[in-house]
Amino acid sequence: MQSPLRRRIRHARRFTGYGLLVVLILAAAAVGVVNQMLPLVERNPDKVASWLSQRVGQPVTFTHARGEWTRRGPRFTLDGLRIGEGDRLLDIGRAELLVAVYSGLLPGAALTELKVRDLSLALEQGEDRRWRMVGLPFQPLPGVDPLDTLEALGELQVERARLVVRSPAFRRELSLPRVDLRLRVNGARLKAGLQAWAVDRGTPMTAVVDLDRGTWSGQLWAGGKALKLDDWSPLLADTGVVVSGSGSVDLWARIDTQRVMDVRSRAEFAPLALGARKPWRARPDGTLDSPAVAFERADLLARWQVDDNGWQLHAPQLHFHQSGRREPRSFDGLWLAGGKRFALQAPRMDLAPARALATLSSSVPVGLREWLREAAPDGELRHVHIQGQGDVWTGSAALGAVGWRPYGKQPGVQGLAGSAAFDQSGGVFRLGSDPVRFDWPSFRQPMDLRLAGTLGWWRSGGLWTAGASGLGIRGEDFGVLARAELHFPGQGGKPRLDLAAEVDPFTVQAAKKFWVVDKMPPTTIDWLDNALQAGTVEMGRAVLGGELADWPFREGQGRFDAHARLVQAQVDFNSEWPVAEALDLDVGFDGPGMTIDGTGMILGNRVGRVVGGVADFRDPRLRLDIDADGRGESLQALMLASPLRARYEEHLLNARIGGPATVALQLDLPLAARLGGRRIEGSLDLANASLSDPRWGIAFTQVQGRTRFSDRGFATEDLQVNFEGEPARFNLFVGDGYTGSPSLAARATLEGRFPPKVLLARHPPLGWLNDWLAGSSHWRLTVQVPQALAGAPAPPARLDVQSDLVGTAITLPAPLAKDAATPLPLSLQAPLPVGKGEIALDLGQLMRLRGRMGADNAMTGLIQFGAGTPAPMPAEGLVALGTSETLDAAGWIAFAAKGDGTGGLRAVDLRVAQLDLLGATFPDTRLRLQRGADHTQLLLTGAAIEGSVRIPTDLDLGVQGQFERLHWPDKPPPPAVAGADPNALPEEEEPGQDPTALPALRFSVKDLRLGEMALGQAELQATPITNGLRVDRFTTRAKAMQLTASGDWLRAGEGKSRSRFDVDFAADSLGELLAAFGLAGVVEDGETKGKLQGSWRGSPGEFALVRFDGRLRVDVGEGQLLDLEPGGGGRVLGLISLAEIPRRLTLDFSDFFEKGFGFNTMGGEFVFADGSASTDLLLINGPAAEIRVSGSTDLRLQRYDQRIEVLPKAGGALPVLGALAGGPVGAAVGAVAQAMLQKPLKQAARTVYSVSGPWKEPQVVVIEKGPPPADG
Repeated sequence: MQSPLRRRIRHARRFTGYGLLVVLILAAAAVGVVNQMLPLVERNPDKVASWLSQRVGQPVTFTHARGEWTRRGPRFTLDGLRIGEGDRLLDIGRAELLVAVYSGLLPGAALTELKVRDLSLALEQGEDRRWRMVGLPFQPLPGVDPLDTLEALGELQVERARLVVRSPAFRRELSLPRVDLRLRVNGARLKAGLQAWAVDRGTPMTAVVDLDRGTWSGQLWAGGKALKLDDWSPLLADTGVVVSGSGSVDLWARIDTQRVMDVRSRAEFAPLALGARKPWRARPDGTLDSPAVAFERADLLARWQVDDNGWQLHAPQLHFHQSGRREPRSFDGLWLAGGKRFALQAPRMDLAPARALATLSSSVPVGLREWLREAAPDGELRHVHIQGQGDVWTGSAALGAVGWRPYGKQPGVQGLAGSAAFDQSGGVFRLGSDPVRFDWPSFRQPMDLRLAGTLGWWRSGGLWTAGASGLGIRGEDFGVLARAELHFPGQGGKPRLDLAAEVDPFTVQAAKKFWVVDKMPPTTIDWLDNALQAGTVEMGRAVLGGELADWPFREGQGRFDAHARLVQAQVDFNSEWPVAEALDLDVGFDGPGMTIDGTGMILGNRVGRVVGGVADFRDPRLRLDIDADGRGESLQALMLASPLRARYEEHLLNARIGGPATVALQLDLPLAARLGGRRIEGSLDLANASLSDPRWGIAFTQVQGRTRFSDRGFATEDLQVNFEGEPARFNLFVGDGYTGSPSLAARATLEGRFPPKVLLARHPPLGWLNDWLAGSSHWRLTVQVPQALAGAPAPPARLDVQSDLVGTAITLPAPLAKDAATPLPLSLQAPLPVGKGEIALDLGQLMRLRGRMGADNAMTGLIQFGAGTPAPMPAEGLVALGTSETLDAAGWIAFAAKGDGTGGLRAVDLRVAQLDLLGATFPDTRLRLQRGADHTQLLLTGAAIEGSVRIPTDLDLGVQGQFERLHWPDKPPPPAVAGADPNALPEEEEPGQDPTALPALRFSVKDLRLGEMALGQAELQATPITNGLRVDRFTTRAKAMQLTASGDWLRAGEGKSRSRFDVDFAADSLGELLAAFGLAGVVEDGETKGKLQGSWRGSPGEFALVRFDGRLRVDVGEGQLLDLEPGGGGRVLGLISLAEIPRRLTLDFSDFFEKGFGFNTMGGEFVFADGSASTDLLLINGPAAEIRVSGSTDLRLQRYDQRIEVLPKAGGALPVLGALAGGPVGAAVGAVAQAMLQKPLKQAARTVYSVSGPWKEPQVVVIEKGPPPADG
């Protein structure tokens, strides 16, 4: 059962529903009636005007009306609408009047609404900051309030109006193309709503205002949702900013007497992009653009207030969200104030949004805007306080993790922290201790630093200066303490920096971080990287003063002076040179370049000093002067490890240097390939060093002097050396820079006094000459090495040898023989190796040789003696031609017998003025040599000699000689020397033929003559013995005499010999024997026998009584001494002189010696020693007298000291004695003549003579007459 309440509710619902239905039916009927009556309105406008007048309370007129029914009620379009009259007349024009039959019945709703379209409205702010609307269909007049009329009309609607906003704060007016406005007056209050479009069909912004009409104060709200910021961006043209994105905005403002006094705002933009309206950044193509500042979202909660003292802005929340970052950038708590005083406070400010927004301002210079965008300063400012009035202000702030990226040539910093205090005249910044990363594109890598100190900036005379004192910069492996000032001149001038810094010790590896890569060529940096390998930098300091734009002050516009000391550094100055070690260097930088000065080691050589550097890193050339001390071995290793090896490896590898040496090296090395022109020069000083080269077989000691070298070669000039124990001078030039000729690769000269064996040792095939050369001479040896041509075999080197041979004795047979004192210019040119070309040898005017050396060291060539046109070169072997003043035939036979140096001699044809054969001289002789398969034939042709000598290849077969004639000349006795010391030693024997060099000899002669003595046929047989030659048999057979001899020819020392012989001779007639010696008419008849035993210095052919030591025995039979003239043949070989005695006998014994002197026998013995011959008794026994001769004769001084005793015989007379003639056998014949004298004359006739004085004019004095005194 239902309760009464429920029934009542059900009945109420039913009555309400039915009532609403009735109302709707009635309303529909009414609308239909009214709609049918609307045409009557158009036909009766006066009724409508009357109704409106009653409604407004003012006269209402219009010129035309048209009605239509809408959902809200009838709407009338009125043309020429005017309300009121007189001063209160409102001329509206065309309008629409809506009678809201439905909503107008509601409380507070207007029954009528007046709508106006296409108005031009203006919202203007006066200088007093008051706002007013201009452009409504009614304009206020003094004492007239048009809103009173508006109140009677109900609600005013303005559609599609254009709104312009003007303010003294705007540089230009803001224009909105469409505004819809609704105003309603309700007593003392005015309410309005507005929708504004920035563009057609865009998203509108809405505003609502509620004002008190009496004070024009009230509230304003404005805002919009999902606003397209691109539409509203043109309104910000005055700010120079373009906005894009989407957002929602709410503004709550308090209006006081038409002035906006307080605005609260809340906004959210997502996304938000801003850009400068005027393009400012240059593109690569030269056009300009405006980079956008974009945020993912921006949130704002702020309040702006203004009063008579100024304005202030407080933003409790201001966030900027960036893509990829979780936490927003914040300006929370930002407070700004302006007016008579200004201030800024912020507990925290992120720099990223601030610097991004700063790029949008045209008041920021383009360069700074570019830097802000690219460098992107970041970090935060904390506890920011700025306040002031006018030009006087102060401030402070703390920086935390501030940084920016490097941009262009400007450095970047990360992690900068500290605190700053500042005012209008300057400030200070105290650096924090947080780690800082410094990233400068001019450096090759960022650096992690810790900074300490205070920075400051100040204004003086209108110009700003920034500076630092006690600025500490600490890196991982370095530290710097600096003070600096940076001056900004203003007026577009260039900043000037004054800097002084001291650097803590650090390694050279750390130094590589500081290369200014954009100022230094890459090649310079590469060189520095490679060069500085190890070491410590100490005592580093730097001073800089000048405009940074002029760095590095190449023209002297500023000063840069940096110095440091490298300790125990390892520096690779050039990749082609060894690394320098243990260097202590003073390094200086002057802006464009650098200098170095120090000491160290390089490849084991002590560097006493290295000086140089790079003058300008723009065109980098490394110039170094290096002085190094060490051993020759290590310096040679240095040269081998240098670029010199590439061109002179052969010379550097073969040359051996030992001992102390000093190098002075100058290097000019381009560090950029474009520069070219590498230069290497230097000198090597040797002191008591050694130098050798196995290629030339040289080994120098005690080397003193200097060698200059460069990349074009090297040269030793007048190097003092000791060569094989002898002082010498050595010159060596290698390379076209020193040889003086591009075709010459090297030239070496050795000059000094050497024994020939030293030079012959360099060419073993000539070693046989050592036995024939003695002493030492001045020699000049030159070797020239031609430059090899590309693609062609290297030409042979050339050897040039020059000497005057003074001091060298040549013991080769004449004509090549010479003593040490005699000059004989020698000139030799030969290829090296000698088999690579022609050899030319000149011995003064004596001999010229031209030939070639074969692979078997056999010589082919021509030997030209004397003057004359050279003959053609033989096909093989050596040929000797020409003329010679002298030639030692026996010597050359012995030489050929030994085989020394004769292997290539094929033929000889010489014309010899004086042919020497075993000490004898044969004039004008032609000598020919013919080489056979098994022997060598020597042919001699001349007036005194004609024959041949056969020299077999097998010398054991002996040398055979056959002569048609051999006229052996006498060897002239040495001339007497007046006043000579009789006790003086014999003169020194000249070097002669070595008898040990002679082979076995077998000679036969058909016509042998010895001086004037014709010996007839002769034979010689000789055999070599240990130290000489044994003459087994020497015989002669002639009509006048026969001679048989044997003996030895022995070597008696270097260049000396001695002959020892036994000679038997016999003749049928002494007279004929003497005639054979050229002394005819001295003696007649006298059978003779004699024997000569003894020795003499020299060869057998050099026999002379003055040299002879031994005995001579002569026995002569019956004969006659013929009369002869004094001074003629009366001297028998200087042994006795009977020229004066017969004259005295003729005077004293004229009856005995008128017709000459016949003798029966003559005999005696002479002893020879030390150039003197003596006899105890030479007895001449004749029928008339007996003559006894005793005493001596000096064969050297040619003086007599003899006693002659004459004993006449009774009954007989002595013939006149003549002179006995000389020769090797003639001495014995003279002695025999005296031995033939009979017993002495009776004592009564006895006479004794003394013979003394020179041979030519002897003094004969009677010293006794009569019997000899009795003994006792």
